[in-house]
Amino acid sequence: MTIKHTPGPWTIHKDYSRANYTVFDADGNYGDTSVETIDANAALIAAAPDLLQALNGMLQLFADTQDMEDYETVQFARAAVYKAVGA
Repeated sequence: MTIKHTPGPWTIHKDYSRANYTVFDADGNYGDTSVETIDANAALIAAAPDLLQALNGMLQLFADTQDMEDYETVQFARAAVYKAVGA
């Protein structure tokens, strides 16, 4: 599978006066503005609630497993959930 969306991490600039959000790539650029990339970004954003729910479910499965906190992947997953929910 080829990733066509803007590579992360993304940062968001909020302009409340214009009710506008701008997403920047890791280098602080808007990223590729081709139709393919915009479509891929939109698909990723649309899938985000499902991805968050799936990740939360997986973390719940690991919640009762000893020593799972030692795994970097679990820590990364928890950080991603916190970032997604604004915690």
